[in-house]
Amino acid sequence: SNTAPKAPSGLSATISKDKVELKWNTGSDKESPQNSLSYNFYIRDLNTGRYLTSPDADITTGTRRVSRMGNAWTNHGWKLQGLPVGKYAWSVQTIDAGYKGSEFAPEQTFTIEAIAHGVNVKVQSPQKVTVTNIEGKCIFSKFLQTRSIDIPLPPGFYLVNSEKVIVNRGL
Repeated sequence: SNTAPKAPSGLSATISKDKVELKWNTGSDKESPQNSLSYNFYIRDLNTGRYLTSPDADITTGTRRVSRMGNAWTNHGWKLQGLPVGKYAWSVQTIDAGYKGSEFAPEQTFTIEAIAHGVNVKVQSPQKVTVTNIEGKCIFSKFLQTRSIDIPLPPGFYLVNSEKVIVNRGL
C-alpha cells in the first residue's frame, strides 16, 4: 500500500515590490525516492477568498483531486510577479510517485504593499527644484546640488520647474 508522504517544511516568502518568491524544504516519502517527489502549492487572496493557483486537492486533508504531478513539479520554490496589492495565504504539499498527496504544510501569509508613486528629479547644476499641483499649490521646494532626488507624490498632474509631469498609479 502507498502511504502519504510528509509535507514540506520551512516555508518562506520573499517579497520585492509586486514579486514574491515562495520556497520550501524537501518533503519525504517511505516508498518514493526524494528526487521523484513533486510539489503542489496554492495561493489565495485573503481579500476576495479566490485562489490564484488551484490547490488540486482538499486543503484540509491533502486528498488529491487529480492524478498528476504537483503544479510546481519537482521545484522547491516558485516565483510570481504582477500580484495586486493585498494579503495572500499560501501552502504546499508533497506528491509522491503514486500521486498521493501529503497534508498541506501549515498555511503562511504574505502581503504585497502599494508601490510608492512619485517622480525622480535630476539636476546637472545647483538649482532650486519646485513641484506644484495643477492648482498652482507648491508641493515641494528645495535647493539641490548636482544630484538626483525621488519625490513621493500621489497620482496626478504636476509641474516640476515648469515641466509637465504625470504620476501614474502603481500596481
